[in-house]
Amino acid sequence: MADQIAVRVVRAFDEVEGLRPVWTAWQRIADADIDYYLLTLQSSPTCLRPHIIVLYRDGLPQTLLIGKLENCGIWLKVGQWRLPSPRARGLAFIYGGLLGDQSPRNCEILMRSILDSLSQGEADFALFNKLKTDSSLHGIALRAPAFLCRDHFAGSFLHCSMKLPSDTDALYRGLSSDHRNQIRRKARHLLAAYPDRTRIASFQEVEEMEDALADVERVAQKTYQRGLGVGFKNDPAFHQSLALTASKGWLRGYILYLDDTPVAFWIGTLFGGVFRLDYLGYDPAYERFSPGIFLITKVLEDLCQNAVREIDFGYGVERYKQQFGNCTWHEAIIHIFAPTFKGLALNAVRTLVLVTDRLARTILERTKLLPKLKRAWRIRIRPAQARPS
Repeated sequence: MADQIAVRVVRAFDEVEGLRPVWTAWQRIADADIDYYLLTLQSSPTCLRPHIIVLYRDGLPQTLLIGKLENCGIWLKVGQWRLPSPRARGLAFIYGGLLGDQSPRNCEILMRSILDSLSQGEADFALFNKLKTDSSLHGIALRAPAFLCRDHFAGSFLHCSMKLPSDTDALYRGLSSDHRNQIRRKARHLLAAYPDRTRIASFQEVEEMEDALADVERVAQKTYQRGLGVGFKNDPAFHQSLALTASKGWLRGYILYLDDTPVAFWIGTLFGGVFRLDYLGYDPAYERFSPGIFLITKVLEDLCQNAVREIDFGYGVERYKQQFGNCTWHEAIIHIFAPTFKGLALNAVRTLVLVTDRLARTILERTKLLPKLKRAWRIRIRPAQARPS
């Protein structure tokens, strides 16, 4: 007898709570937490409503695909310059938001629901936030839409993590000898300059956040991430999100002090034995002492001793991620555009911008100018008080 399959799309806030039992049972990462999801939606000025696809088989829920409908634009960049984007409605599916049975058959059914929503004008495009390139949903998202609605430039990003051993000796044995020597040399340099004046403070409770985040902000306001408008933000929405993480027992924050001056920080989320890097930064005035690397090694030692099994560094090509990481995979951000004039126009504009960006990058890489330009750009966008004289 054939399975009885049904699909339901949850579009109302008051219907989300009914999904909590299966949602929490299937959740694998903190990003997909139901309370964090609701907080994000309710505090975001661009969010219109939930968009959660529920697949049932014989009356029982089998798969969830968690998303939201937003008033937003598509991300258009050439190099480090972000271009203006026309306003559009997007169905954005969250990172780690595919829960339950992820079989190819189920993913095809979910994709049909998305394509139906786009055809009916619910949104101008759909966005998958960092799908693993070896997943069933990734392949289906690239081939199922009509040719003019597909993402022809869904480039992949390297995602790095580090499987942690049970003791610190094994931690350092797992690194290359050159990397170990670099870490030790930099640590000696810092400790020689600040003997008995180096300390690391940690915080994880809501009550500890106010003072700790004030010191984090003293560092964050000098970083190049602040110049880009990304990274740690000392605002009410961020505090609310972090307080929720702390209330669930997931928050882990570390601050490095030299002479009682905060010079580096690492804030992350510990969930299911995996510590995820959320925010990391250092004061560039102390760059010669490599305070960020010093803090990373001390945090790794602490996590080893507390039986954490993995560090998730996230995606990106920063050197420290590839030096410490011992496990990698690729993820892609995929757009699907509605079969409407606006949807097809958005895809055409995005394709043109991406072709220009990739051509420019190819030329700069072949002339070996890309690393120099990246470093010059980071210095330029640092706040004025953090730039070298």
